[in-house]
Amino acid sequence: MDEDSSCPLKGIDALEEAVTRLGEKVDLRVEDRVFDEAKERVLSACDVLVLPTLSENFSLVIAEALERGKPVITTDGAPAWKDEPRTDAHG
Repeated sequence: MDEDSSCPLKGIDALEEAVTRLGEKVDLRVEDRVFDEAKERVLSACDVLVLPTLSENFSLVIAEALERGKPVITTDGAPAWKDEPRTDAHG
């Protein structure tokens, strides 16, 4: 991972803590920026895309994962969602 990926606004620390709290083995693979064929390989190999960002409003990778039939988990802590009502889940 590069220096930018360790930025607290990426939410990686929170994701790692959440996985630890699950108390069971989870194969967590944190990717840096990937493009073209590398992105296709990563999206094809994943079971779930998790984007724990605290700064992006909507990342294109969410749409790309959904387009490939992958479930997506993302944060509601980004600026675009701060005024949205809280619910158990968003569709």
